Amino acid sequence: MFMNSPKHALFIPGFGKEIDEPALERITGVTNIEVIDPFTVREALEDPEKITRAAKDALIVVHSAGILALSETISPAALAAFNTPDLRSKGELFTGAVKKVRNQMKDLFDSGKRGATLEALRPRTSTDGFLHPIEMYTLLGQISEFDSNQSLLKFKLSKPDISIHRVFSKNDEIFPRSDEVIQESRRNGLVVIETEGGHDAIYIDPEVLRKGLEDIRI
Repeated sequence: MFMNSPKHALFIPGFGKEIDEPALERITGVTNIEVIDPFTVREALEDPEKITRAAKDALIVVHSAGILALSETISPAALAAFNTPDLRSKGELFTGAVKKVRNQMKDLFDSGKRGATLEALRPRTSTDGFLHPIEMYTLLGQISEFDSNQSLLKFKLSKPDISIHRVFSKNDEIFPRSDEVIQESRRNGLVVIETEGGHDAIYIDPEVLRKGLEDIRI
């Protein structure tokens, strides 16, 4: 999978999400990474120095709003960004979130998908958003104004030797797939990977994580 096998990874999930122990076990099982440090995006934004220390020479995996925690002070071995934000209004984010929940509810009634969906709901159902509503509401505004391509281009220019994968799920409800965005990602020198599934596919289908990290240069 990896051009060199990383021993340490930093995982920052999206809006209001936490990664629990069963989720960590699934990730290590897919990637063979020995140690994974999970942070919520709120924790990462509140303590950037801690993220800088944890990210040094590690593989960073960010999902959705987790990318907001990246800064030019970090020096990872490689970066993989799954379904990260493109410019969207708050209304569009809300509509996408409703569509995502509707799709998840349909999957719960599908016997072939129920098990994976229930298991994946564990890291997706976080108390972080409920315990810190003001911070989460502020974060929503930042997400709506965030342009991942510009952020990743800036990051790549400051660290040209780092391998960066930008991973798009074909049925992402929050940030729908866009040929224009994908083409811009490629022009910016990012490795573009397309996977099946919706916005939270990284938590549901191990193949999404595996494919997103395939051949990443460490």
